[in-house]
Amino acid sequence: MRHCLNPTCCQPNPDHHQFCYKCGNPLLLRGRYWAKEVIGEGGFGRTFLAVDEDQPSKPFCMIKQFLPQNLDPKELPKALELFEQEAQQLEILGKHPQIPELFAHFVENNQSYLIQEFINGITLKEELKNHGVFSEKQIREII
Repeated sequence: MRHCLNPTCCQPNPDHHQFCYKCGNPLLLRGRYWAKEVIGEGGFGRTFLAVDEDQPSKPFCMIKQFLPQNLDPKELPKALELFEQEAQQLEILGKHPQIPELFAHFVENNQSYLIQEFINGITLKEELKNHGVFSEKQIREII
């Protein structure tokens, strides 16, 4: 399924669709990335498991959409600034094995996006649930 990236829609669509059947929004970002499923949502955005159509193997990647929710309009510029700083930091950190690589950062249809490497594995939340609080030694190993 391809998820619509229109913040007011987010409707799943069949894989072969180029436009959302509900709102008509294009389903491909920059003509190459499409959202497969929502994998996270928070106060400043929504994260999707995505597919990069430009690569021969059609690898997974992540789309992070700036989508502040329940935010005072006065705080919106600061939230957008933090999103921009995240993109800058990801670019600086480069190809660290513990940090997803930044592939792209752009604005499309008045929405800001980050496209990042997808690193398959369990989340920190799942790790804490399965194994409890980490010791100082374990934290140092992760870092």
